Formats: sequence, structure tokens, C-alpha cells
Amino acid sequence: NQVSQLRQFAAAQSWEVMAEYVDHESGGKADRSEFRRMFTDAAQRKFDVVVVWALDRFTREGVAETFEYIKRQTR
Repeated sequence: NQVSQLRQFAAAQSWEVMAEYVDHESGGKADRSEFRRMFTDAAQRKFDVVVVWALDRFTREGVAETFEYIKRQTR
């Protein structure tokens, strides 16, 4: 349900979806395969924007860690 709504949102913005990063592991840890792949692709500038259903879908490690992930990619 979340993925289809995110796809609809991207289409409504006329955005090209470069990849979808879907983990089936707990968001409480950073050592998730798709999470790591997303950061690898971000470092290679394969995309400009990450869209998530809700912030807790991105990570459940807490606010401080979330901001650290964001800062890491905007430097």
C-alpha cells in the first residue's frame, strides 16, 4: 500500500523513479541491505530526492540518528 501511494505521488510530480529501496527488516538498525544500497547510490548521485511514507519508515533509530543520515548526504 505504501509503495503504490509513493509511486502515485512521484507520478503526480512528474518525477522519474530511479530506484525503490524496500527493506523487510526492522528499521531499528542501519545494517539493512536496501538502506545501505540507498546510501551507496546517494553517494554516486544517482538521485536527487528520497521520498518516504513516514519518517519512521526511513529509520526507527531516533531523531538524532535520522538527522545524522540526512547531514551525511548533504555535505
